[in-house]
Amino acid sequence: MPARSAILLTRRRCVLEAFKISKKNPRVRGDDGHDTITIRMPISTLEQIEVLANKTGRSRNQIINILLSAALKNASAEGES
Repeated sequence: MPARSAILLTRRRCVLEAFKISKKNPRVRGDDGHDTITIRMPISTLEQIEVLANKTGRSRNQIINILLSAALKNASAEGES
């Protein structure tokens, strides 16, 4: 049986046409407008973020960015209007 399958495979014709894949442009870290940071937070806060992430199907990173953006839009330094 292996000999027969080998013959059948040699009779098949490849229909895939040649194509080129362009090289990926090298990017410097942070070139996409983002940066990586490390933060410490209470476990209870992280658990709340994880619950929200699971309910919405988003990553923890996405949830944290959404929450920080909303907070920053509504925040001001004390003494500012």
